[in-house]
Amino acid sequence: MSYPSDLARTKNWGTEILTDADLESQLDLIITWVMAALNASSGHKHDATSNEGPKVLVSDLNLTSGAAGDVVYHNGTNLIRLAKGTAYQNLRMNSGATAPEWGGAQISDVILRGFELTFKTTADVYVEPGSLMNGTTFVNKTARTTLTLATAADWVDGSAPTLTSIWIYVYAKNDGTIKLDENAPNYADTSGNQVGTLLYYKDASLNYWRIVGAVRTNGSNNILKFFQSGNEIVYDDPISVITGFGTTFEDVTCSTAVPNFGSVGIRVQGTMTRSGEDDTAAIYIRTNGSSSTDGRVLGNTTLQSLTGTGILITADAFIVTDSTQKIEAKISASTDDEQLWVTGYSISNIK
Repeated sequence: MSYPSDLARTKNWGTEILTDADLESQLDLIITWVMAALNASSGHKHDATSNEGPKVLVSDLNLTSGAAGDVVYHNGTNLIRLAKGTAYQNLRMNSGATAPEWGGAQISDVILRGFELTFKTTADVYVEPGSLMNGTTFVNKTARTTLTLATAADWVDGSAPTLTSIWIYVYAKNDGTIKLDENAPNYADTSGNQVGTLLYYKDASLNYWRIVGAVRTNGSNNILKFFQSGNEIVYDDPISVITGFGTTFEDVTCSTAVPNFGSVGIRVQGTMTRSGEDDTAAIYIRTNGSSSTDGRVLGNTTLQSLTGTGILITADAFIVTDSTQKIEAKISASTDDEQLWVTGYSISNIK
């Protein structure tokens, strides 16, 4: 808007006699200027031009209402307050891409960080600090937890089972309690669904426990030594899953080396030996039920005879099991000894 000229005295009030007309003129100028500045649609803009005042910084603004966590955005004309969302909602653009809004979907059922397992002894395992969502409940552990196989209180049901050659699963409850159980996950979420990736074990008291990992014991009730980095677990000593197989694909059960986490990525090592003659042979592996003719090849090489001894060929590959922890394997030509080992597995599907 255009304002009247700058407010200025038209008379020297100290030396001149002011008439009624002088006073009225001066007051009219003030009233006109003030009313123009207060105009609802074209009032004082503070755009740093003559008679408009200095610019107003965003930092100078103070919205008339608000709460902790509210967000302020510009709608093209004004600054608008967006009230805070609910726990774990995401800020996103609306369907028209014109303004921000809080996403309706919440983060749930995921491991956000940590909760890796660390081998302590053959009788104990560490659960490292971490954060996860048990359903929509946030669980944060800032200290390492030690679980001992022989300690009844470290088990979900309060008693330790027979520990010979079993999988022991490690779970986190929504209150932050971490314990062991011999049962694999049997629920996909905390609403009772059993379709999809199974992430929870529901105990007799109807509590849902979120899976974080598993350890395997041997025939002496000892935890098999392992190393975990992120989602990858590697055994200190590979676990044999089959010795001797034919030239057509056959099932190989890997459940002694892979926990019951559904379809899991595993690292398989194959070995072949031959003595007495030269030959070329290869081990082939594939996911159980695959229609691939040869799948993945482990060590397609010539096995040369060595008098009185033989030769060992070793190779490895990564492959995915079916939901029952099975793969398939075959050998291209008979050898003196062929064997498959599992050297480790991935738990990315339960994160």
